[in-house]
Amino acid sequence: NARLNVLREVQRSNQVQVALQDLEPGRQYFTYDSQTKEYQPFMCQRKFTPVDPEWVALARTKIVKVPPQSIIVIGGGPTGLMTTIHCTENVLVSGGEMKLYEARDAFTKGGSTFERAQIVRLDARWIAMLRYHLGTGFEDVFIPASGETDAQLGNTLPTQGFVEITIKDLENMLHVEISKLWSKGVIQCYTNSKTRYDLSTNNLIKLGEALKIDDRILRRFDPNGNPSKEYWSWKVANLIYTQPLGLDDLKIGVEYGVYIRMENAVLPFKLTGVDLISRTYSFKALRKGVADLKATAHNLPSVYPRGTARHADVSTVILECVQKGPSGGYARDELPMKSIRKEKFSLDIGHTHVIECIGKPHGSRVHFSATTQEPYGVCCIQGLKISLGMHNFGEKRWGQGLLDDFRSTNDQNTRIVGDFTKMVRQPLICKRMYKFMRDDKNWQTHFTQLVDDTRFQDLNEFDPVVPKLVKATKMLADYAPTFQRQTLQTRFFETGDNYYLGMEFCREYDRWKDETAEELVAALRLKFRQDD
Repeated sequence: NARLNVLREVQRSNQVQVALQDLEPGRQYFTYDSQTKEYQPFMCQRKFTPVDPEWVALARTKIVKVPPQSIIVIGGGPTGLMTTIHCTENVLVSGGEMKLYEARDAFTKGGSTFERAQIVRLDARWIAMLRYHLGTGFEDVFIPASGETDAQLGNTLPTQGFVEITIKDLENMLHVEISKLWSKGVIQCYTNSKTRYDLSTNNLIKLGEALKIDDRILRRFDPNGNPSKEYWSWKVANLIYTQPLGLDDLKIGVEYGVYIRMENAVLPFKLTGVDLISRTYSFKALRKGVADLKATAHNLPSVYPRGTARHADVSTVILECVQKGPSGGYARDELPMKSIRKEKFSLDIGHTHVIECIGKPHGSRVHFSATTQEPYGVCCIQGLKISLGMHNFGEKRWGQGLLDDFRSTNDQNTRIVGDFTKMVRQPLICKRMYKFMRDDKNWQTHFTQLVDDTRFQDLNEFDPVVPKLVKATKMLADYAPTFQRQTLQTRFFETGDNYYLGMEFCREYDRWKDETAEELVAALRLKFRQDD
């Protein structure tokens, strides 16, 4: 709490603001233009006094030594959280704002939608930063309590100079500190933000469907609302949501979208009958695997017009120009969500540093990048047979056997019971993938069922996915010997009840995966365009 109070005072102090009488001749400062909301360079040519004609105007102007150095961190994983915590103080000193954009809804759900059970090793630099920023929070995780020999969550290996912890536990530690900073108004967090960096335009972009109130976007419309060649800043002033239909609007024989809470989705139904005595409404499901519905007027779920995609969906986005027009008012514009849902909007971030802390950064020449571009994946498996068999899998990465490859600590859940590293040859894996997809009925049934479990069951009938997957894995197996990296690191570790297998993915595989995914949904895209 002491550090939080210090940061709060730093935020209030305006350390870079300079009084007019303190300006030094020959030094460059920056003045704030309240109309354009930008800082302009200002070279002080002489010492100003109250008798100077410029005194009154300059005295009403905000003058700073340097413009605010604001930062946007993209990604709320361990690297993004740590970057936010570590840079906040310097950002506040400059008068800037620290913003964290996280694609997951991590703070409202505690990150529970992601397993995040990979083990990470933290070197001396991470340890030093965690000690400084988290204080007793670090000790609670990595320092054994009185009378105990093991820490609660992390493994401390002092002889090797590092500590180990699962990503989920590390994120939980950092989430606590981030939440404290957020609650004090020191930083701003945007979870489920759907913000991403676009390399071609060098901008942060959002799709129309992800816009939220107070988002600022750049549009080629001037403060009068007329088309312009220049970009102007507009903000999302309000969102108008689709309202469910009333009982008087329902007609027998008409198709509707009904919100089913258990599915958390709006599904197609047809109203087939109404019992006026009991006031019971009967709906016939129009999708395979969905049960018919009967409900009274008192417990009737939300019913929407046919074609509604989401429950409580936004129907209209109301934009307002940030800058006043000549008449003194702010121009407004209404955009139907149906027409802008997939449209890309560039966010107006002003003069802000952007740091990418995502799993696959885009390699910008302008913005910072704090994470590696190497793809990585992890899966969860169970069973003692798998655990024992993995010791003979692949090639040893270092050492002479289990004494070097295997480490045991204790059996607490979410703790490392044992883990070891092997090297595997990726061309052999690609060949086996093709063989399984071509011959194994279980794998074919698995992917067929995946489609059946979605709302696109018809895809298995008019454009089956299994033949496409067989063709795609065949191509992968043929080209695998030409990939730059022929061996990949695989790590297997146990955390109490489960066993996790993590493996690197080469860049060629990652590119093949994205292209295959696009091919699988191509028929759906075509069908939606035809339906529209």
